Amino acid sequence: MRISNWESAKKQAITKLPAFTIAAALILLLASFIAFWNGTIDYQEQTDQLNWTVTDATVSFVYEYYDAFHSHNGGGQTIYDIHYEYYIDGQVYTGVIEQQHAPKKEGDSFKVKYNPQNPEENTRKLEPSKSYLVSGSVFATVGLLMVISTVVLIKKGKSLTK
Repeated sequence: MRISNWESAKKQAITKLPAFTIAAALILLLASFIAFWNGTIDYQEQTDQLNWTVTDATVSFVYEYYDAFHSHNGGGQTIYDIHYEYYIDGQVYTGVIEQQHAPKKEGDSFKVKYNPQNPEENTRKLEPSKSYLVSGSVFATVGLLMVISTVVLIKKGKSLTK
């Protein structure tokens, strides 16, 4: 396919681009739906934990391993599973924070919340998070902008081909 002038190139780009942008937009809109869905479930779970009691937990053991497959930069990364314990009424309870990128040392302390009716249930999330709203909104906005721009391009392309 040889492009001999600028007008011909614009027409070809306008006819080929919509399929790609619509597909990309649909992927982003699907991602926004998934972000909202999972985020809503997480937020509901975190809201149910609002009345849980906050206490101090202490790192009891750190399992460190190298992950060569899930690296963002291709070089692998060190991952940490952080085991911790906390005491309620003289009884020790444990938990683990898996697949962390930031290390903690044995003896470090941090806050956790536990269920007063069932103290072995615990979470490190002290407040409900609405971060899914940000990621879901960004994906949805970009996806919708892509759909709108594609429709505008298609209309513009039809007027160019006439």
